[in-house]
Amino acid sequence: MMKNLLKLSLGVIIFFTFFSCNKEKVSYIDEKSSLIGIEEIRDIAKKHNEAMDFVLEGLKKNNISFRRNKENVGDIINNQLEVFYSTRLENDIDIASAKEYSEVEVNRVVSLRYKNGHLRTDTSSLIQILIQNYSDKLSESQIQLLSDIEDVFSNSTGDFDEVVSKLDEIENLAISSLTEEEALPVIAGVEVGKESLQYWKENIGEWEQAISEGGTCQLRWFSWKEVAGSDVAGAVGGAVGAAVVNAIPGAGQVGYAGAVLGGAAGTSATDAVYQIWDHFF
Repeated sequence: MMKNLLKLSLGVIIFFTFFSCNKEKVSYIDEKSSLIGIEEIRDIAKKHNEAMDFVLEGLKKNNISFRRNKENVGDIINNQLEVFYSTRLENDIDIASAKEYSEVEVNRVVSLRYKNGHLRTDTSSLIQILIQNYSDKLSESQIQLLSDIEDVFSNSTGDFDEVVSKLDEIENLAISSLTEEEALPVIAGVEVGKESLQYWKENIGEWEQAISEGGTCQLRWFSWKEVAGSDVAGAVGGAVGAAVVNAIPGAGQVGYAGAVLGGAAGTSATDAVYQIWDHFF
């Protein structure tokens, strides 16, 4: 009897020890699944903000200006983001995927915002362009929710909390009405969009001072909604693109995470620079 009790006790101890260890360190890297969870997407969105700070420091070091760098700003941003991905990412985000989708988005924004030596203001919403480009890869429900996100930004009166609340409603609707695979790109867009809103609300003044060649800090002219909308497009584009091509073969979730981060960061930095240049020059 005593022997059986000892075995039972030992079994209970081993079980709870194993459970406690698992609870302390939970990784979303699951070889059996290519999906990532909402908490991991939120971590990726926060990484977007870290990437923006890193790019800003690089722009300061390069002493970037419209007159000197209007032709090669895309290269400068790409180089800064590549260094960030190579030196600041951990194993749960694939560096190659981040670089690939980041470069795609930087170059895409450059081509949309700048042409023949001049800044362009007659461009369509990047969310609408995303929908057009991936219309055959997105479901009707996904397209509707992405359009709803764009409406939140375009129809906003500038109330930050109101925008965040409406984005949360869209995310909740995606979670409740879509399959997990369909919901993930929408969730990625919402979470990156919210982090982007917060970042640019707090930091645009520093970016403006760094690259406006002496311009004064006037937050009211900067469209944080436009940049956040662009970030949504970049994040969703990375998510959808990674899902379509299965990211990098064998990369699984880390490739998906890298594509979301790269798409959002590349779009964000480039759109912000061109807004500042458009305002001052």
